[in-house]
Amino acid sequence: MRKKQADNEAGNSLIGTAGVHYAAYRLTLKGMIALPTVRNTPGTDLVVTSLDGHHHANIQVKMTKNKRGKFWIICSPKKFEERKSKLGRNDYFLLLRPRRSDDPMPAHDSHEINELEGFMLTAQEANRELSAHLKYWKHRNEEPKFNLCIYVDKGPREKGWKLPPHSKNRWRKRWQEFQI
Repeated sequence: MRKKQADNEAGNSLIGTAGVHYAAYRLTLKGMIALPTVRNTPGTDLVVTSLDGHHHANIQVKMTKNKRGKFWIICSPKKFEERKSKLGRNDYFLLLRPRRSDDPMPAHDSHEINELEGFMLTAQEANRELSAHLKYWKHRNEEPKFNLCIYVDKGPREKGWKLPPHSKNRWRKRWQEFQI
């Protein structure tokens, strides 16, 4: 049992690493310098700078290998409370999943490798999403049953959290058009 769990964790770590390198590749093609951080750097997987070094972004990348993935696990409620005020205007979350046949393919990317669909949130948007998830559990007078998540494809429960509508399309477009 322990070996299977260890193998699964190693596999998930490799999936995450692949996502970080894919994001670095895509950002580099757009003319930015994208540097993966050392493993276990809290909250930042990529540091991205403009070529002149005057502008930067810190990106936390989350990836799933599941094409049907609707949500990404971000952190525990305790870590969220500790980190939410530390995130600034240069901090982003990038959620990646394998591209599905029904996903819109941007015309300008049709000639490039674009195997993954991406959704990019600002730190403020991520905080709002995670706060809504935490508030859901508090409203039920329950402790969260698992870590806090960001839902891209919102079901009936998440739609009741009173979050801004059409966020999925806005996040997808931000990733497609992201520039520093």
